[in-house]
Amino acid sequence: MQKFCMEIYDEYEDPAGCLQMIQVAMKARSGSGELAAWGRTEQSDNPTLLTILGEILCCRHEFSLARECFRKALKAHPDFLPAEMKLMEVDFMLGDLAAGFSRMSFYLNALTPHWFRQFRTLLPELREWQGEIFSGKKLLVVAVGGFGDKILFARFLHRIKARGGTVSLMVGKSLAGLLATVSGVDEVLADATFGEVKARGFHYFLRLPEAPAIFGISQRTVPQDGAYITADVELVRQWQRRLPTAGLKVGLVWAGSGYGDVSDQRSIPLCQMMPLLALPGVQYISLQVGPAAREKDALSVKMLDAADSFNSFTDTAAVVSQLDLIISVDTAMVHLAGALGRPVWALLPYLSSWQWPAKGEHSPWYPSARLFRQSEQADWTTVVRALHHELSLYSRGKYSIIKA
Repeated sequence: MQKFCMEIYDEYEDPAGCLQMIQVAMKARSGSGELAAWGRTEQSDNPTLLTILGEILCCRHEFSLARECFRKALKAHPDFLPAEMKLMEVDFMLGDLAAGFSRMSFYLNALTPHWFRQFRTLLPELREWQGEIFSGKKLLVVAVGGFGDKILFARFLHRIKARGGTVSLMVGKSLAGLLATVSGVDEVLADATFGEVKARGFHYFLRLPEAPAIFGISQRTVPQDGAYITADVELVRQWQRRLPTAGLKVGLVWAGSGYGDVSDQRSIPLCQMMPLLALPGVQYISLQVGPAAREKDALSVKMLDAADSFNSFTDTAAVVSQLDLIISVDTAMVHLAGALGRPVWALLPYLSSWQWPAKGEHSPWYPSARLFRQSEQADWTTVVRALHHELSLYSRGKYSIIKA
């Protein structure tokens, strides 16, 4: 808690008030009542401190109380962007997807403020698509957010296409080939410039994560279409010749992009996963990219390093499509495996990101995913123990398929 409080201390203005909040938080170890009461009586009109209070309550998994704080912050200051973003995250985590998506535009505006201002300035003729029929017209769909976000929201492209004419997807090169396989995409513009976009004469634009709000998506209406991304057939053939043929083929990702950062809560030191690597009948394939991949060499872990051959997500998808199971911390790999319809076990920190519900083992987005959560902050012991139990059942022949 102290580490979390000091992180938010640097994030907001009003250091004196923030320090007071931290002191209250550190004293209220037995529960959240003192925190909530303090917020109601002392800081009812201070949006900054109410938002900080909400963040601290989130850290305690008091999501309903946190939502109350964010709402009060917005009542006091309707345009306070930090509260808007945090309220969106809590709405998602509590399963109120409709409310969360109603605030998505605030999140996107904060995510890429400079780029979006340039986009609107240089392409003023483009109208924002609101879901109307656009037969005979051209729509530019812009994939924004992290890699995982882009993969998650790609499922809505075929619904967009059903309402009109030409759908062009603007996305980075690393995802261009992969998302070109999604139904509803007429063309992919990889790393297109504003000039190239302007020359094509688009009539409308849409930022892809705003599509769920247009279609009125709620917890009950999340598309359950199964796999919606397809692996390249030729690359699949190549990997079939390289992958092991015996045993359970398990892809492994143990670190996110923040690997090595003191604030990184997603990654697991590979040494903590050694009990899994000793299980008989399991063949591990490393899907780990970046500096964390060197951990397996330092520990003399023997596993096929597939990630060493990855040039884009198209390569990654070809490997993942041939695996029996993927085990990954909260990275784009979870979304890729889910979008391919492959069984995936997602390892989530105590305070997970907004894409995942706050409780339960299952995700509304990916029927093939199973969620394994930390029971305490920064403690992966129980998670690894649960993984070991499930994998050992398979290795002893207790069941013949992976339960998603």
